[in-house]
Amino acid sequence: MELQAAQQELDRVRSELSYQPTVISGNNLDLQNFKSGNSGFYVGAPPLLDAVPPNPARVTAVELEEKIENLKNALRLACDPPEAASMQSKLDQTEQQLKLLQRDFALHQDAYYSSPDYAGDTAGKARLDAELQQIQSLQSEVDRLRSELAALNPPQVAT
Repeated sequence: MELQAAQQELDRVRSELSYQPTVISGNNLDLQNFKSGNSGFYVGAPPLLDAVPPNPARVTAVELEEKIENLKNALRLACDPPEAASMQSKLDQTEQQLKLLQRDFALHQDAYYSSPDYAGDTAGKARLDAELQQIQSLQSEVDRLRSELAALNPPQVAT
């Protein structure tokens, strides 16, 4: 029930967010801000601020998507056998750790190679190598957990 309610709320928010921009033409141009003779692209409106706060409806949509994903995971875990559910939970946590490590590694790698004297930065290279080793270790753990989970849940054959 909670999953259906969240899905309906997300659908409502998405419908509110569907944006249908108006086309600017000669009939609906704001002539107060329009100055004839200007060169370049001008749409007849004052400039907007560069830093616009996030749209609350979009934030709500993202929160609802996360809630729906969590509810679907919880439902899947509740329907699985206990061994498979605990294995799936551990796999999900390990995959999340791996994603975070990969993002962190990408940031550190960009910072390392953006330095003009990166070839002489042995401490930075050692740090990248250690992070890469950690990523490879977690990736092998994820692969192992996936194979164990597949062994616990053989594919169902429709007869």
